[in-house]
Amino acid sequence: MEKIRTLLTNMESAISKFQGFDGWMIGKCSISITTMKENKENLPQALLLKKNDRLAVIQVKDRNQEKKGMLKLTLIKPCFLKSVNESQTNKRGIPIRVLTFSQKQVNQFVAYVSDNNPIHKKEIAIVPGFMIVNEIVELVQENIYKKIGEDFEIKVRFLLPMKVGDVAELWMEEQESDGFCIYGIVMDSEIFNMWIDKKN
Repeated sequence: MEKIRTLLTNMESAISKFQGFDGWMIGKCSISITTMKENKENLPQALLLKKNDRLAVIQVKDRNQEKKGMLKLTLIKPCFLKSVNESQTNKRGIPIRVLTFSQKQVNQFVAYVSDNNPIHKKEIAIVPGFMIVNEIVELVQENIYKKIGEDFEIKVRFLLPMKVGDVAELWMEEQESDGFCIYGIVMDSEIFNMWIDKKN
């Protein structure tokens, strides 16, 4: 799973080269993983596919086109996120644990991936979406390998930001396919859902 973590952080670092997204947040992302021999010299490249005053779409993929990993990301301005009252909560599946992050953990993560977005460092700091994804992938790695294998897809939708100090309940629901979904719930509001399944 260390290779998966390295691949994810390399993709995250590739996004940091883009300017003009201070204050923007991840609305949704899809990640495709194919486990291969690690090649540290082959760092991924990021492409800006679309941008307007509401959202931006960025794609990250391997330079050599071997499709070891691919990430497609939609960034949005916080004013277009749902409010707490609009976020529906429907706890499903089984509770697996709680998730929380300190400012120190966030500071270490953003320094590692060169993320300079000020929303991660202000008084009420927002936890980076990729930090949440990385933590959950590591948490459920045994489920991934047992049910899905080494080639899989992740689709994440962030409904509300997770703040430093928030305690998110994680619920896991198995799907009819070999995959499963994980829901993050803070104070009875669903803040994200994450689908992990076999690659199409």
